[in-house]
Amino acid sequence: MIDRSFYHKSKLSGTDDSSKTDGPGDAQQEEVRGAARVVDRAEIAAPGRALEGETWAAAIDTVGGDTLAGIIRALAYNGAVAACGNAGGVQLNTTVFPFILRGTKLLGVESVLCPFNRRQVAWARLAQDLTPELLDSLVQVVSLANVPEVSRQIVAGQIRGRVVVDVNT
Repeated sequence: MIDRSFYHKSKLSGTDDSSKTDGPGDAQQEEVRGAARVVDRAEIAAPGRALEGETWAAAIDTVGGDTLAGIIRALAYNGAVAACGNAGGVQLNTTVFPFILRGTKLLGVESVLCPFNRRQVAWARLAQDLTPELLDSLVQVVSLANVPEVSRQIVAGQIRGRVVVDVNT
C-alpha cells in the first residue's frame, strides 16, 4: 500500500480510525482517506516511558524501529500490532511490560508461505476496501529522466505513496 504506518482503533468495533503521518503536510491526505485523527510519526517514535497511555486498540506498522516501539508502549489492553516493515530500523527497543501487564501482541507479517485460500480472502478484502480512486491517489508516475530528482525527494521524506517509473518517457 503506502510507505507509512496506519493505526486503527478497530473498525470492526465501530470506533474511530486514526492515522500516522510523516509530517503536517500529510494530515489533509489522511483525513481524505478516512482518518478521524492524524498523529505525526515523530510523536509516536519519541522516547517515552515503558508504558504509555492506552491509545491504540490495534495497529499495522510498516516502519519498525522506534515507531514500532512507540506503538507497543501505547497499545490498549489486549491490543495487537502487525509488523511488516523495517524502514525505520530493525532494532526494537522496548520492555516486556506491555506484553505481561496488558497482554498485548506483536504479530509478524510474512507473505511467502501464506496458504492460497488465505491469500484469496485477503485479496477479496483489499478489492472491497481499496477503491480505484484511493489507489490512484497513492501513486505518482514519473519519467526515467526524473528519477534522480525524485530519488532525492524520497530520501528527504518529501514523497508520499508509491512512485512508478515510466521507462518509455
